[in-house]
Amino acid sequence: MSSPRAKTKLSSTLTARLGSCSQANARGVARTATPSILLDIPFAARGLASSAGAVWDAHLSCWRWNRGPLPGVIEPFRSRPYSYERYREDEVNGRRPTASTPTKEITPRPHQTEAAKTIVRAKRNKRVGFLLGDEVGLGKTI
Repeated sequence: MSSPRAKTKLSSTLTARLGSCSQANARGVARTATPSILLDIPFAARGLASSAGAVWDAHLSCWRWNRGPLPGVIEPFRSRPYSYERYREDEVNGRRPTASTPTKEITPRPHQTEAAKTIVRAKRNKRVGFLLGDEVGLGKTI
């Protein structure tokens, strides 16, 4: 059985090696004292992101900035509200993602209702992937 003194020494050693500001959230994503900003960097701009100091986070599969204020050159790539990157950014920083508040009643058009039913049916049939590929502007994003 280990003594409390040994546990304290081990804890101090781990803190020194890992850094006291490093934590892990429920999914094991490293969290730092400086909030992380996840970036939506297009492939063609990866050199720009890298030269500005952003790093590719292979675990999150996206670009990450956690060095203080975001430089202006990569500011346009900041995650947008309700985007996948913002969802993961909130998760990494220990914030609970919030749902938007509808500003009015939404009544789907008949083709939107049909599409939603098709997606639900595909999920019930355990389809591993589903692509709703209709024309642009028909209201896939509600």
